[in-house]
Amino acid sequence: MFINALVFVVIFLSLGLLLWTSGQISLCHAVFVAIGATTFSHLTNGLGLPWALALMLAGLAAAPVGALIAIPPCACRASISASPPSGSGF
Repeated sequence: MFINALVFVVIFLSLGLLLWTSGQISLCHAVFVAIGATTFSHLTNGLGLPWALALMLAGLAAAPVGALIAIPPCACRASISASPPSGSGF
């Protein structure tokens, strides 16, 4: 029960950080949460790592995916910069 609450706290704090700093919501956030959650599950259940270490490694696993998704919008004009992040949310 405590772990589930902690997971939701991490998800909502990261979403809150996105909303507070940029004032926008992104569908990519759900993709990064799913990547991190899947990695976290594999690390804790499959490899038996402690949850604190698995949480940090799961965040590190989602970071390169975020970088790959963020590169095309940075190179495009503002009118089409929302296409890659929106597409990864679906």
